[in-house]
Amino acid sequence: MSNLVWGGGSRLVHDVWVGGEQVVDAGEPTRADRRASLAAVRSISARLRGQL
Repeated sequence: MSNLVWGGGSRLVHDVWVGGEQVVDAGEPTRADRRASLAAVRSISARLRGQL
């Protein structure tokens, strides 16, 4: 069973539940805004590149 679960890879994970709470729904996190996080990372990255 463990080979079946781990052999599929993370791209096959669509839903994740932790302690009765769904934390990934259809491949998207439910507790964090992916788009906002990506925008923040891009902004910080641009600012760091400007300092080099």
